[in-house]
Formats: sequence, structure tokens, C-alpha cells
Amino acid sequence: MGIWVARLGWVAAFAGVLGFGAAAMAAGSGSGFIVGINSEAGTGKFQTNGGHPNAPACATTGRWAVDVTTPAGQAMWSTVLTAYSQNRAVTVGGTGQCNVWGDSETVQWVQLP
Repeated sequence: MGIWVARLGWVAAFAGVLGFGAAAMAAGSGSGFIVGINSEAGTGKFQTNGGHPNAPACATTGRWAVDVTTPAGQAMWSTVLTAYSQNRAVTVGGTGQCNVWGDSETVQWVQLP
């Protein structure tokens, strides 16, 4: 019986850590017109006038970042550039991480509504 209690305690502690991690890694989302755009070092970065609600703590600039060296990133960047050139609003979803550019949330998807 003591072994099962010890195992349950470990599982509860592990689940608590996972729950905390999920909250800390909450992904941001946002929509609006693109008001700032920049491309450098294989990365495209942009901001929208709709803000960046629920941004992770690492996204201190309010920007979004796209890895333009991958096919998926190139497709998303193309959507961003299309929206910018046509003055159309975008809706953006993030990964909850800033692994493409340290102070900007990595884009998971972008769409033209």
C-alpha cells in the first residue's frame, strides 16, 4: 500500500509541474492591420495594431516572428506580405515561445479573414 501512495504522490507532483508549464507557455493570438514589418537574418518580424493579447513573457516587443528559412515559414511570410501590401487585416496565432527571435512570439499560423 505504501508503494502505491508514493507513486500517486509522484504522479500528482508531476501533473502539477505539467500544469504550471502549460500555463507558462500560453500561446498568444491577435488580429489587426500590420503596422510594422522587418526582415533580417532569416527571420520576418511584424506587429499589428490589434495588439498581442496573451503574449508569453518572452514576447516583450509585442511583435510576431516567422522563420523564413522553412517552407512553412515562407508560406506564412507570404501571407503577411500580402496583407501588408493590400492593407488587409490578419489574424495570428502563436506557439507560446520566442524561439525564432528572442523577444517576439513565434507564429504558428496566420490568416487573412
